[in-house]
Amino acid sequence: IVTGSQKAMMLPPGLAFVAVNDRAWKRIESVKPHAYYNNLSKYRKSLEIRTRIEDRRGMAAALGNIALVLKHQGQYDEAIRSGKAALDLIVQIQDRRGIANEWTKLGEIYESAGRILDAQKCYKESLTIVRDLDDTSLLARNFSSLGYVSSVLGNYVEAYFFYQEAGRNPCGEGSL
Repeated sequence: IVTGSQKAMMLPPGLAFVAVNDRAWKRIESVKPHAYYNNLSKYRKSLEIRTRIEDRRGMAAALGNIALVLKHQGQYDEAIRSGKAALDLIVQIQDRRGIANEWTKLGEIYESAGRILDAQKCYKESLTIVRDLDDTSLLARNFSSLGYVSSVLGNYVEAYFFYQEAGRNPCGEGSL
């Protein structure tokens, strides 16, 4: 039996509840993954190729994907290193939207690792950039994330403000 989480709960993509018996476990363990999603070896191969051809944007994308997979695996220190390397590459090519995205992803890694103050700093860095980009989706995502970390830190008035701002910036598919 497989079922997915509800979008309204603001849970990460790929989260599902699975119940399997012993026979199903044997089948799961015998199958090699063919998709890119959460496949660390494919992202590392992509990074190797992008490095060889000196494609910094592609290298940053691969590093960012590696960081997210490592985050999902609970390997936070490695995920943070990979996320910072992706951010450094995007800064080098001066892609402001990419920089904002990488700050947000790095914030999500810190948040998952329980490093809430570091997450807050990353979301604020992203927000500073996003306000100038007219990207309502990323703006809403950052306000929502700042609302969450503010509530975790016990700053409920600030959290309320951020959640209100997130609601004022509809982000289409996947909106709050």
